[in-house]
This record gives sequence, structure tokens and C-alpha cells, in this order.
Amino acid sequence: MRIHDAVMKLLLSQPFYGALAASVSVQERQTVRRMEMTLFPDPVLKYNREWFEHLTDAQAIGALLHELLHMLLLHALRRGDRDPLLWAVCADMAVN
Repeated sequence: MRIHDAVMKLLLSQPFYGALAASVSVQERQTVRRMEMTLFPDPVLKYNREWFEHLTDAQAIGALLHELLHMLLLHALRRGDRDPLLWAVCADMAVN
């Protein structure tokens, strides 16, 4: 599934998350292992196309939702001076 198809499916099935996904810039990056979200200076979802297109439709939408929830819960802004690895694990547990 292509990333833009996943955004469209999300718009149709879950409009709140679909609108959030549609408001984020999406960039294909070979240097990214899977997906990552950056918030500064603007929200950007970077993804590895080869990895993403091998996912099933449900997995692709789940991966997209996972990254959107990190943004929605402001994980990048709330880390402060906490241990980055521990924070990443805890943030992943929260969104999963």
C-alpha cells in the first residue's frame, strides 16, 4: 500500500486521524529505517517506501496511526531531559 492510499483510507474510515494525517507533510527517505515523525519546524512524517509498501493494508494504517499518536500526545515536546531511549520505549508503549 502506498502512503497516500493509507492516508485516504484513514480519511474515509477514521476522519479525525485522517485529517491529522492529511495535515502532515510526508517525505520518502531511504535513510529512515521505517517511519519517524519530526515536529520542528513543521510536522513531517518521514518513511522508507520500500519498507512501507511491503506491509499489509492493516499494518500500513497501524504504522501511520502509531506515528500520528506520537504527535498527538506531544511525546517529542514532553521528553524534557529524560533518558531518550527509555522515553522512546515508554512512548511506544503508550501509543501501542
